[in-house]
Amino acid sequence: MKKQFPSLKSPEAFGGTPSMNELKIVLFPLLTLLGVLLFAGIAGNTLWVRLGEVRKNLEAAGKENNTLGQKVEVLQRKSDQDTFLVDKKLTLALPPRSSSIYVVSQAKKKAADNLVIIQEITVSEPKVQSELAQSTTSLSVEGYLGSILNFIDSLSNVAPLIKTDNIEFGGGNNLNSKLIDMTVNLTSYYSPYPETIPALNQPINALTSSEEQVINDVSNLEVPGIPQELGPQSAVDRADPFTF
Repeated sequence: MKKQFPSLKSPEAFGGTPSMNELKIVLFPLLTLLGVLLFAGIAGNTLWVRLGEVRKNLEAAGKENNTLGQKVEVLQRKSDQDTFLVDKKLTLALPPRSSSIYVVSQAKKKAADNLVIIQEITVSEPKVQSELAQSTTSLSVEGYLGSILNFIDSLSNVAPLIKTDNIEFGGGNNLNSKLIDMTVNLTSYYSPYPETIPALNQPINALTSSEEQVINDVSNLEVPGIPQELGPQSAVDRADPFTF
């Protein structure tokens, strides 16, 4: 049989174990494919994680931009209130330093407007309450009752914010016609500016109606005639007295 058909192989040739070379030929492409798939999986996972981080950063940046836009809008709305910002009424209503000098200035002006004589001024400070300090200004005044009452009432519309604590009547029997003496205690407050501000990405809430009313009330206050800060003055040229 083999002599007649030499090309035919015996049955043992088909059922024998494969050689090492044959295994290498089969396993090499399989291992290569597995390596490519593993690398692709790792690269895809890394890319997905990076995309997630980029997405989170974009969302955070978008929220921060929206918050900044809201703050800019609020500032632009408030910048329309020229008298509120230019006159610095907010910082004068609650000064960062002692408010007694402003109280004395306003008291003298209002006393002159209402024909009231200030006989004595006494200032005592400070009484610290947490971060808020208070200054007490005691005024001994003389005038007609109606003038003094108008004087006291006018102090409620000035900056800094003033509270009338105590009123004591002095001499004078006929309150309708004679001059009377009166002692008035005025309390004002001051507080340093905050040293920290909210984070830029912290959202802000719209002002409530009561807060808007406070801003309107402060905007209508009458500021004192003395500045908060005195700037340096330029040197004045003087003539040389020894030149002839």
